[in-house]
Amino acid sequence: MRILNNNVRIKDDIKIAPQKDIKEQTGEPLDKVDLKQSDGGGEKFLSLGRKILDYTKPRHIYKINAGSLKSLREQLPVDKLKIAASLVNIPFLEEGFTATLTNFGFSKEEISLFQQCASVSELGDKASSSPTGAAMGGGIEGFIFGGGPVGLVAGAIGGYAGTKIGEARKSEDNPLSGDINSLIGGAAVGAGTGVAVTLAMSALLGGALPGATTLTTAAILGGLSGASGSLSGNAFTSVSDGISGGVMTGMVAQALTGNSGMVLAGAVGGGVGGRAATTAGKVILGGGAGAATGAITAIPAVMMLGTAGLPVMGISAAAGAISGAGGAVIGPVIRRTVRNLTMDINQKVDKHMDKALEGREIGTLGKTAAGAGIGMVMFAPIGLIFGGATGAAIGAGAGALIFGGKTLYEQLNKKKISDVDIKKAELDRAKEVLRGYNESLEGQNVTEKDKLMLNDMNAVVQAAEHDYEEARKNDVKK
Repeated sequence: MRILNNNVRIKDDIKIAPQKDIKEQTGEPLDKVDLKQSDGGGEKFLSLGRKILDYTKPRHIYKINAGSLKSLREQLPVDKLKIAASLVNIPFLEEGFTATLTNFGFSKEEISLFQQCASVSELGDKASSSPTGAAMGGGIEGFIFGGGPVGLVAGAIGGYAGTKIGEARKSEDNPLSGDINSLIGGAAVGAGTGVAVTLAMSALLGGALPGATTLTTAAILGGLSGASGSLSGNAFTSVSDGISGGVMTGMVAQALTGNSGMVLAGAVGGGVGGRAATTAGKVILGGGAGAATGAITAIPAVMMLGTAGLPVMGISAAAGAISGAGGAVIGPVIRRTVRNLTMDINQKVDKHMDKALEGREIGTLGKTAAGAGIGMVMFAPIGLIFGGATGAAIGAGAGALIFGGKTLYEQLNKKKISDVDIKKAELDRAKEVLRGYNESLEGQNVTEKDKLMLNDMNAVVQAAEHDYEEARKNDVKK
C-alpha cells in the first residue's frame, strides 16, 4: 500500500484511486445515496436504480506517462510541472484523478489538459499481455471444455505460445496486429499440440492409431483451447470478460445443440467480440467469430455423415454466432459489475474496519479469519445464482480460500518490510520519475526549464540513494 503526500491511497496491483469526488457546496460525495432525503418512494426507487446502473459502467483509469509530460512541459509552470512529474505512472480513477489535481491547486482548465494528455484504460486492464495468464486460462478452459488432459496441454501451450507470437509480431502502426497474430498463433499451436498429445497417448496406451475423425476432433478442440487461452492473456479486461460471457452462453448452446464444442466456440467468439469498443462492434465481431468457430466444431459430424451433416454445421454456426455475440455483450457487463461492486465493498469495509479497530491490535490469524469471512459473503451469492446450494457452498469456500489466503500473505509480507525496503522503494520511485521526464524529452529541444527540472530530479535521486545506503548500513549494524 502506497500513501501519497496528498492522502490518496493506491493499492499497487489493483489500480485503485479515490472513488469519491468533492461536491462543491456541501462536501458530500457525489455518488452518495441517502434514501432518507428523498421525498417519495418513486425517487428512492430511481436513485437505487441509477446506483445499480452505475455499477455496470466501466471505470476508467487515468495515468500520466512520458507522452503526457511531453505535452505538458510547454504548458505548465515549473512548480506545477514538478507535481505532474511526481505523479508519473501512478493510476487513478477519474474522480480521484480530478480530486488529486484539485488538491494540488490545478485549475479546471489545467485539469482538462491533464485529462486530454493522460493515458486512459479500463479498470482491470493489464499493462501488457500475460503469457502466464494465457497458459492458465487456456489450460483450465481446455481441460473442462476441450477434452480433458488433451485440452489442458493444448490450451496451456497454445495460449502461452500464441501470446508470445502476438507480442513478437505486434506493430506500432496497427494496434490490432498483436491480437490477431496471438489468436492465429494460439489456434495453430493448440491444434498441433492437440493432435500430438492424442497420438502420444495412443502410443503410450498401446492402442490403435487414431482415425482421421478423432485426430480432426483433437485438432479442433486443441485449436479452440489455444485460441481461448491466447485471448485470456490479452491486456484488455473486456476480452477476458467476453470469454466468461461466451462460456455462459456457450453452455446454453451446448445444451440445446448437443455439440460439445459450443462452449469453446462461445468463449472464443465472446473474447474476440470483447475487443470491440461499442456494443454494435461486440455483436458483429463476437457473432462472426462465434459463427466461424461454431461451424468448425461441426466438421467431424460432416466427415462422418457427409452432406447429411451440413444441417448440423449450420445449426452450430448459428448457435455459435448467438453465443459469441451474447457473451461479448453480457460478459463485460457482469464482470464489470462484480469488479466495481467488489472495489466499493472493499473500500467501505476497510473504512469501517479501520474506524472500529482504531487503537486495537488484531493478530494475523484474526485478520485472516476476517478476510475469509468477507470472501464467503462476497462469493456465496454468486455461487448460489449459478449452482444453487452446492454452488453457494463452493463459492463460499473459494471466497474464504482466496480472501483469507490473500490476507494471510499480506500480513506475513508486512512483517518482512524493513526500513531498507522503504528507502529502496523511495529510490526506485525517484528514478522512475526521472526516467519518465527524460523519456518525455526524446526528440525535443531541452529548455532552461527542462534543465531546472532535471537538476531537481537528480538531486532527489541522489538524496534517496544516500538515505538507502544509510538504511543498509544501519541494518547491517543491527
